[in-house]
Amino acid sequence: TVWEIPYLLMKAPISEVMTRSVITVEPGSTVEEAAVLMRRHKIGGLPVVEQGAVVGVITESDIFDAFIDLMGLHRGGARLTIQLEDRVGALDEVVRTIRQCDINIHSLAAYPMNGIGQVVVRVDTPYPLHLVQTLSEHGICVTHLAPLPDAGSEEAGAA
Repeated sequence: TVWEIPYLLMKAPISEVMTRSVITVEPGSTVEEAAVLMRRHKIGGLPVVEQGAVVGVITESDIFDAFIDLMGLHRGGARLTIQLEDRVGALDEVVRTIRQCDINIHSLAAYPMNGIGQVVVRVDTPYPLHLVQTLSEHGICVTHLAPLPDAGSEEAGAA
């Protein structure tokens, strides 16, 4: 019965319930490699193994933390989504235009969505309306703009 399952699990030795073919990564593996393995195998963590010994564990939370750090999400500012033409130099034009507006880029990620190139740029100003206008004047299409809370305001809201 359903009530017997916890009892039986408590009586079972680990050797009967453990995974024998363990998927691992090495300390020199990239966060991206670990994330792909975890997603592909639908697992929440990987042992980190060096010369046959477990030296750590990487978990979904570690992947999220790395993503947050890489994307500069604790820095505040604004997030712009820009439609990017599929041609050499298109990304350079976006970056040069942002530089011309004297705005610092916190992070930048480019990816295709529905066959159309997208760039998500996080900049150090919360209301970059001048930047959006300048990008538009250069024929660069901003499809979304959102201010981002800075780390101080998030912590204050959580308290």
